[in-house]
Amino acid sequence: MRFRFSWLPLAALVLGTAGCGGFVARRIAQAPNTYPQWFAPRARVTLAFDPKLLTNVPAQFVEAGPPPARIRYRVVEPADYQFAMSATNWFKHSQRQFQFDFQASLPGRPNPWTPAPRGTVVLLHGWGVGQFAMLPWALRLAQDGWRCVLVDLRGHGKSTGKRIYFGIRETHDLTQLLDTLEHDGRLAAPVDVLGESYGASLGLRWQTLEPRVQTVVAIAPYA
Repeated sequence: MRFRFSWLPLAALVLGTAGCGGFVARRIAQAPNTYPQWFAPRARVTLAFDPKLLTNVPAQFVEAGPPPARIRYRVVEPADYQFAMSATNWFKHSQRQFQFDFQASLPGRPNPWTPAPRGTVVLLHGWGVGQFAMLPWALRLAQDGWRCVLVDLRGHGKSTGKRIYFGIRETHDLTQLLDTLEHDGRLAAPVDVLGESYGASLGLRWQTLEPRVQTVVAIAPYA
């Protein structure tokens, strides 16, 4: 018995799969700050804070690239911010919910570390959020004497960039940021990194390329 086989469906399947793969690849590399708000998944962890807190720490920008991008950052100086945090949790629809609340007084009062920081900590947020997600860490570490640098990574928050590169370009952006801080006399050694998820993986990669980075605290990096 002979079967007549048509190559047309197979060709259509291959081309369709290739097109779908290309679409997925473009979406993976698309800058998160270009996605509509409705696309973002509902967070299971709520971080409650007054956005006005950030206005007490002036935003600055550094021109980075190639490819060109304008990276927004803030420097949180060592001070007494009267930082305090509380956490609650409950169940909703059989899923555990968490809420973290913190209080702080900005711009803060000078403390013993204000004139001579213990070092500089660059805080790197996760995918799809921005520097605000690392603010509690910055305030807590700044109280302990560290000059903290909050960053909107390329394609996140108020930083520009049409796509992300998962560390290939971002590490160069961060090195250019260190150059700017050093030029302005605001880079106190040693330089350390605290990153979460996407930011944790960027921090680990950055340390292999940037000799000024001494220590990386990587919280839940991806493989």
